[in-house]
Amino acid sequence: MEWLIPRFRDRDLEQAFQQAWLPDTRTALLLLSIGGVCGALATMFGAWSHLPHDQPGYLPGQALRVLLLTGSIAAIVIALRASRPDTLLHAASLLLVLGCLTLALRMASPAPQDSALLEAMFHVNRDGLTVIMVVAIAVLTLMMGHYAVNAVIFALALTAYLLIANRWSDGLANPMSLIYAFYTGFVFILALSHGIQRTRRHIYLAREQLQEANARLHEIAIRDYLTGCFNRRHFYTLAEPELARAHRHGTPLSLLMFDFDHFKQVNDTYGHAGGDAVLQQAVEVIQERLRISDVLSRLGGEEFAVLLPETELEQAKQLAERLRQAIAEHPFEHAGVPIPATASFGVATAQPGDVSIDVLLGRADLGLYLAKDRGRNRVCVAATGTESDAG
Repeated sequence: MEWLIPRFRDRDLEQAFQQAWLPDTRTALLLLSIGGVCGALATMFGAWSHLPHDQPGYLPGQALRVLLLTGSIAAIVIALRASRPDTLLHAASLLLVLGCLTLALRMASPAPQDSALLEAMFHVNRDGLTVIMVVAIAVLTLMMGHYAVNAVIFALALTAYLLIANRWSDGLANPMSLIYAFYTGFVFILALSHGIQRTRRHIYLAREQLQEANARLHEIAIRDYLTGCFNRRHFYTLAEPELARAHRHGTPLSLLMFDFDHFKQVNDTYGHAGGDAVLQQAVEVIQERLRISDVLSRLGGEEFAVLLPETELEQAKQLAERLRQAIAEHPFEHAGVPIPATASFGVATAQPGDVSIDVLLGRADLGLYLAKDRGRNRVCVAATGTESDAG
């Protein structure tokens, strides 16, 4: 039954769409099933069941209504229990066929002499066919879809109408009216469903594209354009709540600050492209050695910070030493040209009196200044004056 509705060519996108619309599909099948139950009972036992028992179409009609009633009840169970969109779609498609057959049989059966207007509307004659053609024009031309296919369907319906009206000038023969009523009802409902499904898919695709665009804008807002790590603004967004949490729960919080030694000489010697390559490769080296909870950010230029939740001062010093050594040993290069580079680190840990992350940054910055003053390519803690020299 997959030909009944349009589908995305991307299978993953189609599955995501069907899962997103699963509740609506379930509701639609429930409503269709309830309508099928009501229609079957009304035409089987109700006031609209006026076909005489001796008519040839009576027993087939009753059998078809029983089948519609049984199928509608089964569809209600499927709608309540099925979790796959395709199952719901197949049930709805079969129910649609049964419903159209039932309506077509009623429209093709002879109407009694004293039939009311509402009952007469369910029977096909040349005037009824004219109404169907008007509905066909509206459905097939105004609804979104494959307009060339719709035009072919409409041309076939118009040809059938002209042939029937010319052949049976005083009314329709029963088999032809049955076929025409089923054909028009099923095809036009199908065309309407096709248009609605295409509209749904356009809405879903637009919504997905909007979400992707918003996600990209969010990434642009929080990421450094060159290195891909967090920028200064997002560092503060993450660091301030982390500092508050550390104070509230009494957990340790440490911070590393580092920048690259003689980075201006790197830019002067190897060009800004070479300097950019060093920053990009260094971020990759550092990210590989950090935990998921650690926050690496570029504060500006060649200066970076690493926020270390749940980390004591001694652990932060050991990590800083590993990072310093990894940078010193990494073979930086650009366009095949090797670029020597080292970095200096300052380490600080949060104290009870730190009222903002700037206090912690200032203390780490003092450690970084001390590392520069003592010869670079070192790890220093300003509060204690301790340091870890390059080997």
